[in-house]
Amino acid sequence: MRKVAHMPGMAILELRGGTHLVLIKKMLPRPNQVSFDLMVDDLDLHHGLLKNAGYTTTSIKKGGVHSSFDVTEPSGHTITFNDSHVAGPV
Repeated sequence: MRKVAHMPGMAILELRGGTHLVLIKKMLPRPNQVSFDLMVDDLDLHHGLLKNAGYTTTSIKKGGVHSSFDVTEPSGHTITFNDSHVAGPV
């Protein structure tokens, strides 16, 4: 792994192939929020697929680095999906 960034409460490591592992220190997680999120290449596609499959999703929120949406899975836990900002083949 290669260190990409390190700051108080957060570190970003790059794994082989360009995959990033983002470690964030959280004191108290939100109720029913899982302790991980997912990054996908096509956020709009995955948003539509999950919504069409009957999952409860939020609208896509545009962010400074990543855009994202949340989906509630059948047990009631919330999972965040982020878009990837990778450009070109990895």
